[in-house]
Amino acid sequence: MTTPPPAGREASQILGPPGAIRLRQVAPSRLGHHLETLAQLAHAAYTPRPWHAAPAEINRLIDRLTHDAQHLGFTLLLADNPAGRPVGVAYGRPACHLAALADRPPPSTTLPFEVRELAVAPTACGHGIGAALHDTLTATAPPGPRWLMTHPHAAPALALYRARGWQTSKLLTLPNGTIRILMHRPA
Repeated sequence: MTTPPPAGREASQILGPPGAIRLRQVAPSRLGHHLETLAQLAHAAYTPRPWHAAPAEINRLIDRLTHDAQHLGFTLLLADNPAGRPVGVAYGRPACHLAALADRPPPSTTLPFEVRELAVAPTACGHGIGAALHDTLTATAPPGPRWLMTHPHAAPALALYRARGWQTSKLLTLPNGTIRILMHRPA
């Protein structure tokens, strides 16, 4: 598990033997240094099927990430390959948006944690990077229920989430007509 980095620094954790994948937590104050890389990673992960994300959708994702970084409890993790290039990202924050979409407003004392994005570059899939990002992100989140939204045809993501106790809460039709699965994991 990674620990929060000191102000202006990034914490890291090595997965596997030396030279393996490295996870690092990016402080919100350092986000600007990573936006271009995050956009490239999002493009690589979300342009292929089943997502078919257009450039405008990638831009909205980066805008949402920048907005979310301003909230208390925001956590961003990057996974770097042995050459130091980012090949995966996960981020989340306490929020009640997804619980509200599921018609399950949280108690007023605690906000649930939302896994807002988890993506692995197609060239790095199948090596446990998504699982490591997921497990580290959810382990560093405050106690309580967790929520996420994913594509109904994202089979590897669905398998990962279901293996870790996530349950389908609801199928959603977004305003643009796309269908997503809203998933919940109890506290």
